[in-house]
Amino acid sequence: MKKNIWEINDMFLCPVTGFCLSLAEQRSILRKYVSKEKQKSAMRRLHYFMMGNISSKTGIAKYVQKLLDKKYSKEISRCWNFDANKWMMEVDTFLNWEYFGAFIWISAMYKKLDEKDIERIMEKIHMYSHQMYYELQDAESELTSISEQLALMNEKYRNIRTKQKELAKELSVLKARNNQLTYKNRALENEIELLTKEHQNENDIAEKFIILEQQLKVKEKNIASLKTKNKQITKKASSQLSFFLEMKKDFDKILVNLKEQNEKCKKCDRVDLCEQRVLIVGGITKMETFYRKLIQELGGRFYYHDGYCRQDESVLANLVSQSDIVICPVDVNSHAACLQVKKTCKKTGTDYYMLRKSSISTIYNTLREVAST
Repeated sequence: MKKNIWEINDMFLCPVTGFCLSLAEQRSILRKYVSKEKQKSAMRRLHYFMMGNISSKTGIAKYVQKLLDKKYSKEISRCWNFDANKWMMEVDTFLNWEYFGAFIWISAMYKKLDEKDIERIMEKIHMYSHQMYYELQDAESELTSISEQLALMNEKYRNIRTKQKELAKELSVLKARNNQLTYKNRALENEIELLTKEHQNENDIAEKFIILEQQLKVKEKNIASLKTKNKQITKKASSQLSFFLEMKKDFDKILVNLKEQNEKCKKCDRVDLCEQRVLIVGGITKMETFYRKLIQELGGRFYYHDGYCRQDESVLANLVSQSDIVICPVDVNSHAACLQVKKTCKKTGTDYYMLRKSSISTIYNTLREVAST
């Protein structure tokens, strides 16, 4: 047996109105049951208007009861046969964004709860309403961070697309020039053939032939040079596109990971490097800015070395000695740098991670694991 909404304890009127009914649902009820002349007045005190109408047997009260029974039907069917003791044991599982409204509605409708149970439930409603404020602040802060990262990636994507279009346009021009030179080359070959047939004077023919042959060699050299440049540009365009796609794929993975954390966690599960000094050796030099932002977002201090030891290895050794954690991707790095990292880390006792890939997701997952321990 359950209570009618107008029979519930007065302490539940405010949370049922404020948490179980959305503002859009309340406004819809107001438009359905109140004349247009009175709607403006009722809208100014909408919360108290709804509380007053569900506390007695009115058309609005009956409508709200049907609405909330349907809205929380899944939770009601799962929990309605619980006795009072079992329900009081289960209430903490409902203290989250997804089930908080259902928890309030089921508790308000239970006829099996005594005054002490109701007081305990109201205390939990009160405390979690405070907690929800801080959870909302954390969620908004993380959403802002993700939006900033997305804006940065979109800007990089637009720059790469612009560069790709420029390279494609240049490639098209080179192909057109190549076709023109090929056509001229064939025309010269035809001219040589015609001259050979038309002129009987061997000296004249030989002289013209030499001149045309020299011209032909120059043209062939130009064609070869253009073909080489064509290959270089094509390779560069392909490399730029691969770099962008890999970067976008890694970022999408990080974005999904952060969203899943935000949707699933019951408490603030922040991952923090606690101001540890993180040194990245090698990797993609153009990604240094993003590496820095990633480590700073995780609460760390960022150091970077491009992995080229050249003649002086002391610079890398000093950076390793000053760091708490060293990340060293082996796919984009010099052999000398990898050996220097291992040697210095073992000597100083610094934690180091030799990664097979320099992708953003690989570095991000490694740092998350380090920060979580």
